Amino acid sequence: MPTLSYQQHQIHYEQYGQGPRLLIALHGIGGRGRLFENVTRVMWADYTVLALDLPYHGSTAWTDTEYNSQQLAAVLQQLAQEQGHTEWDIMVHSMGGRLLLGLVPLLIDQLGQLYLFAPGGFQYVFIESRPWWTHWTRERLRRYFEPNEGFVTLLNGVHRLGLMNRQAHALFVQQVRTPERRARLFRSWVSLSHFPMRMPVRLRKLLLKHQLPLHFFVGDQDRITPAQCFRRFLKGYPYGTLQVVAGDHYFVQAALVAPFATWYAAHREQLLN
Repeated sequence: MPTLSYQQHQIHYEQYGQGPRLLIALHGIGGRGRLFENVTRVMWADYTVLALDLPYHGSTAWTDTEYNSQQLAAVLQQLAQEQGHTEWDIMVHSMGGRLLLGLVPLLIDQLGQLYLFAPGGFQYVFIESRPWWTHWTRERLRRYFEPNEGFVTLLNGVHRLGLMNRQAHALFVQQVRTPERRARLFRSWVSLSHFPMRMPVRLRKLLLKHQLPLHFFVGDQDRITPAQCFRRFLKGYPYGTLQVVAGDHYFVQAALVAPFATWYAAHREQLLN
């Protein structure tokens, strides 16, 4: 079980493939690194894939009650350095996309291809709105709700008001059923206050300046990160692509495997050059 020691924390990751290029993968809320095993199999001859268990997920032991973009960037840089790389590509799913928005300004000169599977951070989500949920508010709510199940009542109320769609509501409710899941959710939620909720104008300009290639994949039944969010982003951004495949927000382990393999085989030479 490979791990990386960072400060007082132990970060677990899965390692796949033995290719000359490096790919670091970041999962979504409630996931873990092994999410990417099947979908990256087509890349293993070209990449060494390091799929992290993010803080509070899987086998990673993160002792603080939050983390920020500087710490996560340092983790990625240390991982890459231990593998002998100064540049690498990134793959994300869901919340991993939100994290990526905070990482790009810190790592822009080290990044190559970005593979984004239903990424967060490209659409407005009320539950993530900073004016409503400041870091102070999130931390107070964490301390209050983490030990009990009262947050379900709050989620139900937000859903009834039409401020959260059914898929997002089901996702969050499923994440607060046990004390361990509540700790994982609330500590991740507090940490997300350090990452942009939506693509800032300055970050879009930075991506354009560096001509960073972004490859979006989204399910046609996804109501959490619908395809129109990425179509809007790609207007005026000539370095991105969008593939809409059959599936919902949770399509990475099964529904995306075959379409991604076909797409990667067709674009492999371009991606690796």
